[in-house]
Amino acid sequence: MRYMLTNDLWNLLEPHVEASKRFKGGQPPVLSDRMFLEAILYWARTGIPWRDLPSEFGSWDAVYNRFGRWVRSGSLKALFEALEKEQELRGNL
Repeated sequence: MRYMLTNDLWNLLEPHVEASKRFKGGQPPVLSDRMFLEAILYWARTGIPWRDLPSEFGSWDAVYNRFGRWVRSGSLKALFEALEKEQELRGNL
């Protein structure tokens, strides 16, 4: 896909993703964290309905439900706050 996260960018994001996860219950997801974030970014960038996510992201309803869990648990907010904090630190160096 054209707008995929680069490996360098994912290497910066991955530790924040792991640290931000607050929902740890249940069976591990089939879709990797990286592809899950790709799906969210694709959905946000295009504005498409969840049902129209490309098949590369797996089952649309699995992404939708996982997104809901991340929002309800505060994981997504924690991720964005961590990224904002890192950006502020990098800006002050």
